[in-house]
Amino acid sequence: MIRSTRWFIVDDDAKTFKSKRKARTLPTAFDKSIKNWELRTEGYQADNSVITCGLCDLFKRMNKTCLKCPITDYTGFRYCRGNIPYINYCDSKNKQIRPKLAIREMEFLKFLQSIYVIEAS
Repeated sequence: MIRSTRWFIVDDDAKTFKSKRKARTLPTAFDKSIKNWELRTEGYQADNSVITCGLCDLFKRMNKTCLKCPITDYTGFRYCRGNIPYINYCDSKNKQIRPKLAIREMEFLKFLQSIYVIEAS
């Protein structure tokens, strides 16, 4: 079954999802990013055709990639590098562990959201 959410087209049979639209503001970028990781906690995988991270929607640009992204600002590293849960998720090939690692990334994003969205208000 294929269903549509605010941010994604979700294929429940294949357990995949793809981006439906881009986030345009910091609050919506965090919302989309967190929803992306909520799907991953349920065992879904992005189909890799389009960026599924709302923060990348806003901050991944040709010449100034990741500048001003809250993750870059917090870690000091561009391209989601540094000591963040995303790295462990990407490195893991274990399908049983990946949803648990996705929870950590989702919690990390919620933590950043609590800092950066309030500051932006």
